Amino acid sequence: MTHRRHATLASILVVAVAGVSRAQQPQQQTPVFRGGVEALPIDVTVIDGRGEPVRDLIASDFTVRLDGKSRRILSAQWIASAGDAKSPAAAPLPEGYASNEQAAGGRLIVVVIDQPNIPFGEMRPMRAAIEAFIDRLSNSDRVAIVGFGNGAKSTSFLSDREQLKQALARLPGQQQRIGVGNGSHDLGISTALAIDRNDEVTLSQVVARDCQGTPRAIQLCRMEIQAEAQQVAAEARQDADTTMRSLRDVLTNLKAVDAPKTLMLVSQGFLADSQHDDVSRLTDLGALAAAARTSIYAFRLEDNQNDVTRAKGPLNPALSAEDRRERRSGLDTLAGSARGALFDLVGTGTSVFERLSAELSGYYLLGVEPDPRDQDGKPHSIRVDIGRSGLTIRTHRTMLAGADAGSATTPRTPREVVTAALSSPLPASSLPVRAVAFAFRGLDSGKIRLLIHADIGASYTSPQRLAIGYYVVDKDGKTLDGQISDVRLAPAVSGIPSSLAFSGGASVDPGDYIVKIAAADGNRVGSLDLPVHATLLDLGKVRLTELIAGGPLPPVNLLRPSVGTLVSYGTVHGYLEAYGPDAATLGVRFEIAAEERGPAILSADVQGQLVGDERVMFSQMMLVQALPPGSYRLRAIVNQGNTLLTTLGRAFDVAPGAAINASKTADAGTVASTTPLYLPVEQIDLARPFNRDDALKPATLQPFEERVPPAAKPAFNEGIAHLQKRAYKDAEASFKRAIQPDADSAGSLAYLGVTYAAAGHDAQAASVWRTTMSGADDIPQVYTWLSDALIRVKALGEARPVLEEASGRWPMDARFARPLALLYASFGKGLDALRLLDQTIRDNPGDQPSLFKGIEWMFNAHRAGFVVHDRAEDRRLAHAYADQYLKAGGLNEPLVKQWLGYLDKEGP
Repeated sequence: MTHRRHATLASILVVAVAGVSRAQQPQQQTPVFRGGVEALPIDVTVIDGRGEPVRDLIASDFTVRLDGKSRRILSAQWIASAGDAKSPAAAPLPEGYASNEQAAGGRLIVVVIDQPNIPFGEMRPMRAAIEAFIDRLSNSDRVAIVGFGNGAKSTSFLSDREQLKQALARLPGQQQRIGVGNGSHDLGISTALAIDRNDEVTLSQVVARDCQGTPRAIQLCRMEIQAEAQQVAAEARQDADTTMRSLRDVLTNLKAVDAPKTLMLVSQGFLADSQHDDVSRLTDLGALAAAARTSIYAFRLEDNQNDVTRAKGPLNPALSAEDRRERRSGLDTLAGSARGALFDLVGTGTSVFERLSAELSGYYLLGVEPDPRDQDGKPHSIRVDIGRSGLTIRTHRTMLAGADAGSATTPRTPREVVTAALSSPLPASSLPVRAVAFAFRGLDSGKIRLLIHADIGASYTSPQRLAIGYYVVDKDGKTLDGQISDVRLAPAVSGIPSSLAFSGGASVDPGDYIVKIAAADGNRVGSLDLPVHATLLDLGKVRLTELIAGGPLPPVNLLRPSVGTLVSYGTVHGYLEAYGPDAATLGVRFEIAAEERGPAILSADVQGQLVGDERVMFSQMMLVQALPPGSYRLRAIVNQGNTLLTTLGRAFDVAPGAAINASKTADAGTVASTTPLYLPVEQIDLARPFNRDDALKPATLQPFEERVPPAAKPAFNEGIAHLQKRAYKDAEASFKRAIQPDADSAGSLAYLGVTYAAAGHDAQAASVWRTTMSGADDIPQVYTWLSDALIRVKALGEARPVLEEASGRWPMDARFARPLALLYASFGKGLDALRLLDQTIRDNPGDQPSLFKGIEWMFNAHRAGFVVHDRAEDRRLAHAYADQYLKAGGLNEPLVKQWLGYLDKEGP
């Protein structure tokens, strides 16, 4: 029989667990008692008769003996290992983002398939049960699949359930039937061991069963049996040795993670030969498991009694049972010494794995008073008892401490903290981190350049120096690119709490990767794994990046993408790049919608910029100040000529404005008297252009013409004639001749001002009209001309009293209400502005601009916490304005619906 050599695990899980300290597992910290001295941590699981954890124990319920001597228990803390896998899902992250903000500790579980001790194909019946066990785990748990044996593939700790199941399917078992093949006597382990140990009785029984013929033939048969027994025994010992060596490799690497771990060993059993010191080796593995804070649960597959490959039946039933005991002994000794248990799997083993799921839901962390002798690096026996009956206690039987005790307390540099966090299989969450990555064409066109963006923390008000690192890891766990550095980062606006933005880059081939990111700020550490699909959208002769959106603080560098989902400063920045010979022929339009397929609320055509060899950038800022707080989608409509190539999208959120705590039930006028309410006013709304033709209409001209003295009539009429012909210089000269110092010249002065305004000289016109008011303050038209001119020259403070006076003198004249409302909105008198605008709308129900402005202002007032009348009346007015606006042909229905939706959600 050929001797089988099994692959060892000299470096299994090194990438996954190397260099991680207790600092990365804040939910599992070592207990501390008076004086700040660390207590000795002991992990204990207590289960009742149904296999359910007991959760109501206190320190006085436990007794602990180390090396046979009682120790004082300082604390007993129940640690819930992970959340229920069926608990409500956390709020979804934006597309492409990963975050550690929902990290809840989680469990580390290693599923080990002992292939050398599992016949080929016999993993299949219980694979579904193991997969169901994996599916029941929490999203925060991490599982590694480890295979023993030739060519076995193993994984690092993963949360991807499908990837774990695929790895499990590649481990079917490798054991050839012992005694089958080159051997002809079908010797079981117990029989082979007995013969190998010179048990003449057993040897004679096998000879009597298998050997016939002449004395010489029987003698030769006897020698064959002895040789086969030696080979079967050696092979069983070799399989056991391989398993124990592989387990030592795994436990040695798991020791780097100072947090509880569970190792599930699936096997058909292996030999623990007392004559070859195997029991002592297994006890040492139990001590190593204790040092690694690892519990070992063994799952023994029952032999297939219907196996047709067995040529002969067992020597006798008693020996067959002995075979099972021999193979079971190794698993039993290992699990018993490593805070676990041995389960026999019959059929699919579903009930066993369901029981284990419950048992692993939590444990007690006992803080035991330490003794200097604990740290001598030698094994110390542990015994934990409970003063209740009917309970099962699982804890390690030995403790090994002191060999590297100083490593957990030696101060580490920030870079060392980040390095450890990058190596941890579980995310660290004491410092919030949210990250996303985008793919661009690399300097080599066959490469992908990754833009890695991370938002760190949430409440920084000033620049801060942090240690930050990231690695790009391929599917085989190989690190391809990355860096660790100390960087100084600043919040978006000094003094306003926000996260710190970090950007990094990496060059990779197209494919799928994990970007491991970690940051450290003092004792706070955050880390996460970010899955990345590094590729571009291929449209033939054109390749595109994803659409990127951000809400940066202006001014913005349009040549660089802005990354972020929250828009807090009134503008959203959209960015994408196109590559290829046809990139310059593309047309791109950005749209903002409330839903993925909803109508556009805002839109803008984007001019592409050629910034490199067959590289075109499309970058555009869009104002979103008018949008209610909430979620929106930026779309990029990409066309080539009249052909739609694709539509890209990216979600973003408009942040709530700084709300003013106005009364929600009383009239808000008292608030407005002390707190300004500024409402949006566009310059195009304020600065109405001067209309020369209106000034020449008979109705407008008549009251001024009546004031012109007879002697000045010819010059005045001549000026009107020149004004009609747009001969402004001649008109100016004529009106100046019509002005007589000793007569009423208000009419001539008024139209001298008209001449200046028509020629575009508003400052001169305003000066003349001020003089005109001394003799024509009873004509409202002068107030209109003067206020409009002052607004056009941006003298808003001078225009306001003019309009206030006119509005007071002619309250029914609709010409003054709207411009005064606009000025009030600009000066923080928003409630007065809304009331005046309502007057304008009542006078002209078809005034589209005023109706639109009325809805917009009502929305902005309520967003700021103000109420004009009461909430119900304000909503009624807004809906009435909207109905009138749409009936009058208003086109911006999507935006109007957003405003109404915000008002409707406010409640009574």
